[in-house]
Amino acid sequence: MLSRPQDPGLDRYVKQVLVELGVTPSLKGYLYLAQAVQLCVEDHTRLYRLINAVYEPVAVANDTVYQRVERDIRHAIRVFANRNRISALNRLLGAKLYQQGDYPPNGEMIGYLTEYVRLNYVRQTYPLDFYA
Repeated sequence: MLSRPQDPGLDRYVKQVLVELGVTPSLKGYLYLAQAVQLCVEDHTRLYRLINAVYEPVAVANDTVYQRVERDIRHAIRVFANRNRISALNRLLGAKLYQQGDYPPNGEMIGYLTEYVRLNYVRQTYPLDFYA
């Protein structure tokens, strides 16, 4: 399901946003967070069922359990916050939602990033002869 992104442009855009925010790509939580955001961009209602509709599919795709996915995303968010990158998140979202020392919960971080991507990602359109 997640092994090959349906829209490689979306995958690249989500990861670009995470890197610009300062989320460390060397952490497993970075990959899991990127995959979670992509799932929620494709189907916004997944945000209401994080464990069953987000963590479990990400876990299956990465041959792990959903508890590790949840923990690793939380760890990536804490590392991000501890490196004083909360101001970058506030700037990205255009509002002062968090202060230094705050740790956005997983669901909020996934939700805000999902909305940001949905509002700003422009799907590449190719001419019909591109596929020939």
